[in-house]
Amino acid sequence: MKKIYFLVITALFCSYSAFSQLYATSVVSCGASGVCLGGSSCDNAQNTVDMLDLGNFGTLSTGIGVACTRTMVLALPATQPNGSYAGFYINTGNVVTVLGNIAISTYNDNTLVETVSGASLTNMLNAAGKGILQFKSTAGAFNRIAIHLTAVLAIAQSVDVYYGFTNATLLPLQFGNVNYQRRQSDLLLQWTTQNEINTTQFAIEASTDGTAFTQAGTTAATGTGQYQYSLPLSDQVMYYRIKQVDNNGKYTYSHILVVRPVNNSFSAWVYPNPVTNNGLQLNVYSATTQPVSIHVTDQAGKLLQTLRVKLSAGNNVLAIDAKNLTPGMYLLRTLNEKKEVLGNCKFMKVN
Repeated sequence: MKKIYFLVITALFCSYSAFSQLYATSVVSCGASGVCLGGSSCDNAQNTVDMLDLGNFGTLSTGIGVACTRTMVLALPATQPNGSYAGFYINTGNVVTVLGNIAISTYNDNTLVETVSGASLTNMLNAAGKGILQFKSTAGAFNRIAIHLTAVLAIAQSVDVYYGFTNATLLPLQFGNVNYQRRQSDLLLQWTTQNEINTTQFAIEASTDGTAFTQAGTTAATGTGQYQYSLPLSDQVMYYRIKQVDNNGKYTYSHILVVRPVNNSFSAWVYPNPVTNNGLQLNVYSATTQPVSIHVTDQAGKLLQTLRVKLSAGNNVLAIDAKNLTPGMYLLRTLNEKKEVLGNCKFMKVN
């Protein structure tokens, strides 16, 4: 099983992005090229992917040779976009001449993408020769990184390698298909995910009005991208959404599912909620074709907007203009021709 490790650094008040260090998870190869004589080796390569244990390491040694190059290739858990960093935490033993003989490469599977060497690498080593050596990719996406040590003028040398990494902006988790199956004795929520890397759990949230949600249960993340959760059937309209929670506390919501009782003839919900100036969507289910009036009122009951439409039987999607509304709570009320209230939806306007 592959292991993935993260160091997440989040700017204050930033809620939706993370700049992270993503570590290599497996050794692809550790080989040699050129004329390598005695003392040339690649030892303990597995120590470079052992949970960032800085108490041990892998070692590249060139021994005595002519243009002898030792190369260690490590796999990343996901393909990284162009512009990500590629690097290694190493120890040269403070042998200055070794740095000029080190190169770092990126690969897309077995295809070489880019190689940077010597002074072109960003050197973050301390006085003892221990630390990070890296570069920012410019030639394309990659999913493997390699470190090379080349012997020049038949000089024996070595470098200790603790781990390999990439710095990249992690792609947020995305929900795929989110739906439900009404069964004889329960309601089965089903959903799929993409980019599920550091997810801890999923919380199932329920609401009777589509606005105020409470947690109905949780299920642990498995990394499979496919989930389901059983809930009791209800005799009223229910609204459900899935909250994905990362191990750093961040979260992502799915869209809202509306589950109507079999005999229910009308329901409505708004999305997104809260709403900005980008616009508000009113989703309405009507069992019959009928004309309705939709009123937008503030908390004091003052009528601010009126929209008259003819609903089709089934699902209807209506656009509500929220640009001129000041921040605060509002009510969307739907009435039929007899002025009977069919449904109410609360929403919040934010800047």
